[in-house]
Amino acid sequence: MSRELIAFEARHLLGIEIQPGQRDEVMVGSIEGTAQWIEAQNYPSFTGLRGGEVIAAAGLVPSGSGVGTGWMFLPNCADRHDMLWVMRQSKRLLNTVQRDAKYLSVQITVRKGWKAAERFAGMLGFTATDVVVCPEGVKHMYTVYERF
Repeated sequence: MSRELIAFEARHLLGIEIQPGQRDEVMVGSIEGTAQWIEAQNYPSFTGLRGGEVIAAAGLVPSGSGVGTGWMFLPNCADRHDMLWVMRQSKRLLNTVQRDAKYLSVQITVRKGWKAAERFAGMLGFTATDVVVCPEGVKHMYTVYERF
């Protein structure tokens, strides 16, 4: 089945069931609220589709002078072939956006102990820092990863 990359729209995240490890990463109360907030920011963000079905949504938001913060949501339906495709597309887009936006670094947070997400971050060129955060209202700890 063919895969394609398109511009992110909030409606892409409506009705998807994100991976269990990401469920408490929702930033604005619900996946719908988060999706609408992301779309309103008008920063580089993309959706990966397989046969019209969402297999990933990701993007970057400026978070300081020369620093971007990456985000990604992956639904349960993404299989290993999808994940490989998503990783390749994400790496290519990260390289392009980081260069074009002149980001000195990009940061992400990864749920502490979620080995698959830690490996995925490493494949995208991120390195774990010594910084661990626990956002208010969230029951898990997160490690900050950085990519230069």
